[in-house]
Amino acid sequence: MSDKVQKLMHNCLMLTTLCHMTTIQIAVDFTTKNTMLIHMQLYHTNHITIQSDTLIIHDPRLTSQLKRVMRARPGQQITIQSEQPDHTVRYLCEITIISDTQIETTIIQHSTYPHYTSAKHLIIAMSNKRDKMELIVQKAVECGVTNISIIPMHRSIIRQPNSNKLNRIHSIALEAVEQSRSTQLPQIQRHDNWDNLTPS
Repeated sequence: MSDKVQKLMHNCLMLTTLCHMTTIQIAVDFTTKNTMLIHMQLYHTNHITIQSDTLIIHDPRLTSQLKRVMRARPGQQITIQSEQPDHTVRYLCEITIISDTQIETTIIQHSTYPHYTSAKHLIIAMSNKRDKMELIVQKAVECGVTNISIIPMHRSIIRQPNSNKLNRIHSIALEAVEQSRSTQLPQIQRHDNWDNLTPS
């Protein structure tokens, strides 16, 4: 634990809550009235290698996010889970080495998080506003939706979305899974019409 966090703990009330079967420590600073998560940001990625008690991340997106955006440093704890549909193990790790191409961590513990026993399928009419579509996907994922189908309807102005927008929607879904600490990345598909829609 960093010196900054230790000093903070002397002036804060430490609370413990249960979120998606994971214990999270929360510090409440009464001087600033701010609430902060102490550790264990969750990340989903398929680009990991496990060797004994060492977990290596070689995902350019996640490596850049941790190093440049989150300013991660050795000693910081993070949680890693694979994006694979059948992968249900979540690893609590401590960062040991950070480079431009990969991040090496030590596995502290691992837990199994079964996926949802029943599918929740949401069908969305294609919207002409990107922000509206992104908000719907974000909130649906946070609520535990496992399948999302995007279909052009009779009144849809845009009927053929470009690949960049679909990639953006997938990124929004991934961020929502990580922020809500969900166990399952939803399947997002685009269908031309109702006939191509297969119930899950």
